[in-house]
Amino acid sequence: MKKAKILVPAVVLPLLVAAFGAACGLRTLHRPSPSHTSIHRALGLLQYVGGDYSRAVSGSGTVLNADEYAEQLGFVDDVHAALTVDNDASPPDSLVVQLRELERLVTEQAPPQAVVTIVHALQRELVQVHDLQLWPDEAPDLVRGRQFYMEACAACHAGDGRAQRIAVRLASPPPDLTAEELDTTLSPYQVFNRMTFGVPGTAMPAFDTLSPAERWDIAFYVLAMRHSGHGDQMPCQADASLGSRLESPTLQDLARLTDQELGWKVAGRGVPRECLRVLVGHLRASGASSPGATGRIRPAANQQPH
Repeated sequence: MKKAKILVPAVVLPLLVAAFGAACGLRTLHRPSPSHTSIHRALGLLQYVGGDYSRAVSGSGTVLNADEYAEQLGFVDDVHAALTVDNDASPPDSLVVQLRELERLVTEQAPPQAVVTIVHALQRELVQVHDLQLWPDEAPDLVRGRQFYMEACAACHAGDGRAQRIAVRLASPPPDLTAEELDTTLSPYQVFNRMTFGVPGTAMPAFDTLSPAERWDIAFYVLAMRHSGHGDQMPCQADASLGSRLESPTLQDLARLTDQELGWKVAGRGVPRECLRVLVGHLRASGASSPGATGRIRPAANQQPH
């Protein structure tokens, strides 16, 4: 006598699998949709263009570095692929227009300011259209971030982020993460994005073995590491009246803003540069209470990353 086969409708099977996983203590993995993954990748590539294009082309439209310029062209091609070929849905017309304008400007070796302007417009449009979250769900832990950094990043970037001795041995040297020039280009979200997707054409891989929370811990630690020694100082001692008019940053601010933007956000423009660096170093190293944060960022020992 043959046993009757029990047919499980296709729509029911995933529910049974999920129930079995929950009963066995298995954790369901929530991955971003392919569409959002591609958009975040495009944002990361746009950050490279916005930050590095000025090293490739001068203000008068002259190519300064042929290899760097070729890399910028490649990044723009990759942005196009991420927004069209890799994406599930066609981008809105407004994005298409701006993308074509970016391609035209870079191809024609336009001055950096024109390229940066359209890059920023594209970034704002992408975030708005796709309702992207550019910050972590939980306030990061700098103690844990330092631990993960030493395990995953120090081999190439060095323990202090400067990477001098290591850099000379690599075809595409890693940047000095403590350089002041990164005040205007580097943010925790950018570090998180680079760790998520890697950096095309370099030795920087995608750290997909780390969870998003662990990548955010490292990202916030990297920005704090840039200000080692500033976190234990009173912010803006040069301007005693400044403390009463500081604006508290949210977790969103701390994640998506560069150091320069963060300083302008909390203190306004016109504050002396040295004062802003101390203030930003204090915020990066110790975190800040704010309505938008789920809790204080846990600082490393003695309020310093090192």
